[in-house]
Amino acid sequence: MVFSVLAGFSAFGQTAITITAADMPVPTGPYNLDRITGLVPNAVPATNAVWDYATAFGNMPDIADFNPEFIPFFLDAGVDVYRLLFKNLNPNFGYEIYQEFDFNANGIDDIAVDVVEQNYTLQPFTGNINDSIFIPAQSKIVSTPRRIVEFPFTANSAWSSSSRRVTDMVFNIPAFGLNYAPVQHAYTWVRHDSIVGWGKMRVYTPDGPSIDYDVLMDKISEHTVDSFYLNGTPAPAALLTAFGVDQGQKTEETYRYNFYRKSSFGYLASFYYETDETFTNVFNAFIGTDGLETAPPSATVENISYATVLYPNPSAGSELNIKLMGGQFELGSYEVFDAMGRLVKQGQLQANGSDVQVQMGEPLRSGNYYIQLKDKQLRSIATQQFEVIN
Repeated sequence: MVFSVLAGFSAFGQTAITITAADMPVPTGPYNLDRITGLVPNAVPATNAVWDYATAFGNMPDIADFNPEFIPFFLDAGVDVYRLLFKNLNPNFGYEIYQEFDFNANGIDDIAVDVVEQNYTLQPFTGNINDSIFIPAQSKIVSTPRRIVEFPFTANSAWSSSSRRVTDMVFNIPAFGLNYAPVQHAYTWVRHDSIVGWGKMRVYTPDGPSIDYDVLMDKISEHTVDSFYLNGTPAPAALLTAFGVDQGQKTEETYRYNFYRKSSFGYLASFYYETDETFTNVFNAFIGTDGLETAPPSATVENISYATVLYPNPSAGSELNIKLMGGQFELGSYEVFDAMGRLVKQGQLQANGSDVQVQMGEPLRSGNYYIQLKDKQLRSIATQQFEVIN
């Protein structure tokens, strides 16, 4: 039998926070993260919700490598921090760039690109070790920034941007008739953000669950659209084919949810779905571990509003019973997620007082799952882990 306590009412009756430029100070160094492993329930958009990830951890340290800017050219343009990105041209080929970020009263913008000198052999593509690509050092302020955050933002805020950049290169492939020929890689970052949820979130710390943080849930989709030019005109199809690229191709495609709190640009939690535009299959999940406060025991007791008991556990995968004790709810629906965070079942709930019956029809396969209960306003009430053996 599984018994868990959730602070189900702690966010009810609240309103969404508003985050301004004053709430997101400029980073002074990389943010520390923990990559979550094991069972991770999918992050589901909701309003006035409680997202409880107090038991989700991996003890796998990672960082978001924002660093203070120091180059005068960028400092004079308003750049505050930079970070390294490997710009992909295809899964096996790319080059390094530095993205340059400006923190200002209206938003946080990626406003410039720094490319250090690079030289790569093209032998994997041409078979000749002497064939090469040379990328000279170049620093450029873009004409239209890529907007990361727009201030102020709160529930239902949204912003978008389209930002074009160009990298100059030199190709030396005599067999193609390219003798130190000028090539340009042009790419446009397309990004869309929308605040699709708000409420409170608690996360894991080594000393126990964190306090309940007020958060905004940012739904992010972005990609680049690539173009290639040779001697100032669109590159010929034969050259593109040789390098496994296409005019107008999409790269850097990613979908994710970021949960933002006040006092840090670094997210409290982030869920990456890679190229899954349905936001269904969690590829990676991270918790921001800097500056977390742990709820004192007295506060934890005061926040307890109800408890849930799920049985049978393990189950045969077609029916679950859940008892809600200490709270009254207008139950609405349920969703079941597998160990990878993929939605595998959903439906309406049947309740008799505090007893909830979940009829799932065709049995689930053997494995570990999470079930999330929602009320009629689609607010999350409880999340429970269970095992199926059949």
